[in-house]
Amino acid sequence: MGSFDGLYIGLSALRAQQTVLSVISNNTANVDTTGYSDETATLAALPSAADGGVAAVGAGVDVEAVRRSTSAILNQQIAQEASVDGQWDTMQSGSDQIQQLFNATTSSGILDDLDNFWSSWQTLSDDPTNTASRTSVVQAGDELTADFNQTATSLNDNVATLNDQLSTEVQSLNQYAGQISAINQQVMNAEASGNPANQLLDERDTLVQEISQIAQVQTAQNADGSLTVSLGGHLLVSGTGASQINVGQDVSGNPQPVWADDNTTVNVSSGQLAATQNLRDWVQGTVLPQLNQVASEVITQVNTLQESGYDANGDQGGAFFTGTDASTIATSSTVEANPETVATSSSADEPGDGSVALAIAELQEQTLNDPTNGFVDESIDGAYTTLVGNVGLMAQKSSTMATQQDQLMSYLNDQQQEVAGVSLDEQSTQMLATQEAYEAASRVITTVNDMLDVLINGTGADSSS
Repeated sequence: MGSFDGLYIGLSALRAQQTVLSVISNNTANVDTTGYSDETATLAALPSAADGGVAAVGAGVDVEAVRRSTSAILNQQIAQEASVDGQWDTMQSGSDQIQQLFNATTSSGILDDLDNFWSSWQTLSDDPTNTASRTSVVQAGDELTADFNQTATSLNDNVATLNDQLSTEVQSLNQYAGQISAINQQVMNAEASGNPANQLLDERDTLVQEISQIAQVQTAQNADGSLTVSLGGHLLVSGTGASQINVGQDVSGNPQPVWADDNTTVNVSSGQLAATQNLRDWVQGTVLPQLNQVASEVITQVNTLQESGYDANGDQGGAFFTGTDASTIATSSTVEANPETVATSSSADEPGDGSVALAIAELQEQTLNDPTNGFVDESIDGAYTTLVGNVGLMAQKSSTMATQQDQLMSYLNDQQQEVAGVSLDEQSTQMLATQEAYEAASRVITTVNDMLDVLINGTGADSSS
């Protein structure tokens, strides 16, 4: 062993512990940084060959690598569940908004409007010659049509908002894909040069979780350090390239995500984007048509009875409502201008007869069979109550699923924090150990230096002088 080997060994220890301290400092500085993974400097002994028949004692220590604390399996599970979490959070928010539309209209709600409407006809049937009762019927019709109109408008506005939201989510997908491909390039460059890319890998993991909130993706780690990301069986990110997603149209003319390279539909199984499409299709294909069916049945049944009866002047009754659905239903301008034209009697010669008015009032409980309009053994009020109940069930289910998924995500994030999170207690303990190792290495250098001083300056000196 050479005379100066002890100095080199001590120096290697000082340098290694300085690196360890730098890693500890960086961990402590990022204790609250979202997505940061705790790092550990791994030390490795430097071997030395035997010299002059003397057994080698090693050549000191070196920092082999700075590794981040992470679990690939846990990260993958979090990304997968993040997609489900994003889906149910979006479903909860969207279905709550739909439910509120049926609970917060211009007055007290369509169901109360229907009750008031039928009641006004009941009152009119008791005294068909009462002008005030006729006016009340027209006013009740106005309130009912206003709430139908507003609810339908709000539902259509909701569909438009969801379509805008879909476009925004597609834009975010493209943005995240571009960012991941850019980081792939940086990671590949860093690993090719032997430099650690821990912060880049943390950032990429965070981006994968963010993109998973929008749509469930599949990832694969490559030997060059890059990450391949697939969406619905189509490559989204490959190496340093990212595929573009456009907003096209489905057969109904609604916006839908399509791949820019082949114009095929993007297959989205879960995530915010899937929820946005599902909500839109539910509102447009179920909620709004059912509301229109109720409004159409009100128009059809009331007008049929009105046109079969006679008004206060003995004239044949006309339509009470105009329009065909919830968006267009309105009280006839004729009865608006003159409530005397409201038909109440089944005979032209009996103005005091209220049988037609009574028949309209009894529509509240009457079971209807109108398959062409979606009614089978159901009353008008019953059909509307079913619609509101189904909306409520969707909101309740979405809330329950969102809560359960939030709890699962909280558990997984806690698990991830245990693996990758920075513990200040652990960092303090490591700092003390590093300090002691650094001081010991310093003493080694001082001792070797003293020994060399004796060897160089004291050996062979004249003891008598």
